[in-house]
Amino acid sequence: MAMSSVKKRVIRNAKKGKQNKMRVSRMRSIIVKFNTLIKAKDKDGAKKQFPKTQSKIASEGGRTMPKKTASRKISRLSKANKKMCQGK
Repeated sequence: MAMSSVKKRVIRNAKKGKQNKMRVSRMRSIIVKFNTLIKAKDKDGAKKQFPKTQSKIASEGGRTMPKKTASRKISRLSKANKKMCQGK
């Protein structure tokens, strides 16, 4: 007997939900790592971590979060990084 479309949908939603949770979790942990470097005033570490953080947030924009939200997050992190590197 074939599986009904409702059962398929439930299985697919569960699978996609797990994937989205993993993506969001990975992104949040990268952001926390970057913020920790900013608070510790580690210029070299933050400089190396920023492109990774920016890339991860940009890749999730439009997928697990709206593009404009991703853009805002990147902008704020960039501003904090710039402020710390200039020493203000």
